[in-house]
Amino acid sequence: MHLNSIKQNIRLYLLYSILTMTLQSCGSSYMATYPDSWSKPVHPAQGVCPNIAGEFENKASDAPGNTSFKLHQKHPLYLSDILTSGTLIKGYKHKWITRVKFSAIDKGQLNAEFYKNEKMIHHKTFTLEKDFTCTEEGLLIESHYDKVYEIGGGGRQITQLFFTKGQDGTLILKMVSKESGLALPLLIPMLFSQKTVSFYRFNRFGQRL
Repeated sequence: MHLNSIKQNIRLYLLYSILTMTLQSCGSSYMATYPDSWSKPVHPAQGVCPNIAGEFENKASDAPGNTSFKLHQKHPLYLSDILTSGTLIKGYKHKWITRVKFSAIDKGQLNAEFYKNEKMIHHKTFTLEKDFTCTEEGLLIESHYDKVYEIGGGGRQITQLFFTKGQDGTLILKMVSKESGLALPLLIPMLFSQKTVSFYRFNRFGQRL
C-alpha cells in the first residue's frame, strides 16, 4: 500500500472517530391530554370517514394542556390558516374569516368554504387519498416540510391533522407535529427528534359553550 493511501486512510479514520465522539442526539415529546370538560369525540369505524359536515367558527379554542396554550392566547389558531397551508386568502387576514363550512364527502371529495360574515371569499377541495385519508382517529390531512436551520443543518417536519366531531357537534382537531433532522450548533453535529400532540376545538358557528 502506498504511503499516501495509508495517510488518507488514517485521516478518514480520525475524521470518523471525531464525528462518532461529537455526534450527539436528543429527543423530546410533549403530549397533551384530551380535556375532560370537552364533549367526547366520535371516532369512526375502521375504514369509514367521519362526517365533519357543518359550519364552524374559524378561531379555535385551545386546550389548556397544550404546550402552545400561552402562545395561542396571543396568536390564535385559525382553521383557515391550517387548511390553506398558512397562505393568505385573496389578501384577507385569517382573523377576518368568521366561519368555515364543510360539505359532506361526495364522490371522494370534501369541499371547504371560507366566509367573512355572509360573503364567501375562498373555497378549497380536498380529494380522498390525495389530500386526505380516513383513519380510526379521524379524517387525516397530512403535510410535509423540509427545513434549513440558521445554525446549519436541516430536517423535515410532518404535521398530521386529525378531524372528527364531538358528541355536541363541535369540530375536534388532534394535531400531531413531528420534526427530526441534523443541526450544527457550534459546528457540532446533533441529531434530534421532537413530537408534539395538541388538541383544539372549533365551535359550531353561532354556538357558545
